[in-house]
Amino acid sequence: MIATGGYPIKPIFPGISFKNVFTLRDSADQEKIKSAASSAKKVVIIGSGFIGIELASHLKLAKKEEVEIHIVSSSKIVYEKALGYEVGETIQKLCEANGIQFNMSASVK
Repeated sequence: MIATGGYPIKPIFPGISFKNVFTLRDSADQEKIKSAASSAKKVVIIGSGFIGIELASHLKLAKKEEVEIHIVSSSKIVYEKALGYEVGETIQKLCEANGIQFNMSASVK
């Protein structure tokens, strides 16, 4: 994993400090997520950027039907700002076809 220049934004909502809420910035974070995901039945990923989509795709590939994955994002479509609406829509449809569920134009409470 290469995560150059970015930093995780930890939103403020009740429960953000629970032990099963993670940010992904480095290999230590990756190991914590991997460990927690090994027994997870449901995963919620906040954000539909490159890191969020890659994490969702990896978890779905690794756990197949054993895990329900939801992505929550304030964007209308994945990667819209970086790659444009049409590319984002294509990628989102591919993810949906593989069982990832999207909650777009949404926020976490």
